[in-house]
Amino acid sequence: LIQPIKRYVTGVSTSGSTQHLFYAEINESMRVSDGGGNPSEGEFIKKVFMKPEEAAKFRSDINIAIAPPSLLFALTWWLNERRPAS
Repeated sequence: LIQPIKRYVTGVSTSGSTQHLFYAEINESMRVSDGGGNPSEGEFIKKVFMKPEEAAKFRSDINIAIAPPSLLFALTWWLNERRPAS
C-alpha cells in the first residue's frame, strides 16, 4: 500500500516544481526486481532502512549539511505519525 502524504512546491517564484511525497512499508520479502524507479520519467526511488533512534538523530544532527529539506520533512512526518511506541 502506497500512501500519499503531501504535495508541495519546491523552490520559489516561477521556477518551483511540484514534488509528491509517498509512504510505504516494505521488507525484503517483497522484492521483485532491483527497482529504483523509472529514471526516464524522473523517478529515483531509494530504500532506506533506519531504526527510529537513527532517524531522529539524523534529522536533528546540525553537522549533516547534505540532507535535502524534503528528506527532513519526511523524517519529521514519520517520527510524528508512524514511529512505533517505545
